[in-house]
Amino acid sequence: EMASLLGKSLYGLVQSGRNWWLKLSEWLMAFGFEVAFSEPCLYVLRRGHAFMILATYVDDMPWGSNDMTLVHDVFDAMRKDDFKLTWYTNLTEVLGAQVQDVGDGVVLHQADYINKIISVYASDIEQHEALLRGQVQTPCTTYLAKDVIDAQESKVQIIDDLDPKFATRYRSLVGGLLYASVVSNPDISYTVGQLCRAMSFPNINLWNAALHCLTYLKHRGTMGLKYYKNPSDSPILGVFRDGTGMVRGMVDASWDIVRSTSGWL
Repeated sequence: EMASLLGKSLYGLVQSGRNWWLKLSEWLMAFGFEVAFSEPCLYVLRRGHAFMILATYVDDMPWGSNDMTLVHDVFDAMRKDDFKLTWYTNLTEVLGAQVQDVGDGVVLHQADYINKIISVYASDIEQHEALLRGQVQTPCTTYLAKDVIDAQESKVQIIDDLDPKFATRYRSLVGGLLYASVVSNPDISYTVGQLCRAMSFPNINLWNAALHCLTYLKHRGTMGLKYYKNPSDSPILGVFRDGTGMVRGMVDASWDIVRSTSGWL
């Protein structure tokens, strides 16, 4: 038998993603970028009052800057070092989220992503809507936490008789809702957090709760997060510390369930 030694990493191999990240990170750091403290895939370059922020996700690199000269300097240098780049001036979509320029800022929403999930579970939603006989105005009912506790306490009996396809469908739906809550739909975060606690032992009540949340998104319509170019234009100035641009708030925990549930006010 013979073995071949690769001269360089090939696309699709297990180690190729890490090797690409190491190469890109090494170049960016050498050019003067700094890694953000809270996010290892976010790089910041500062030159006087000019700055450039570069996010990396495999080979996608959304960026933002207040100086186009600095942007051209960075990308011209990358091309000289054999990085092949495709240039898009306006960011309209990133990782399943849509980016909409509204003049005084940008809105991040997931209308297409959510509609895709709704289409997958269209028949289930239709049956759920018939039972509710009206619009769903909240992401969950008041007894969701109790349903989760009940599922946890009876998991031994449920797991033995659980339909594998049912469990898979539940995890798929809740997983889709989880991504929506993390990116641009914080109003369903509590609901999804509760549903995630029953991934190993779902039951029909929690399945209906997941459908309830998805039906809520359908009736709610398109909403997103707006990021203002100038923080002083934001109608929620109270969340910023004066002159610092830092978000301030307080958290509390729920005593309704055993595990702590944090929130932001």
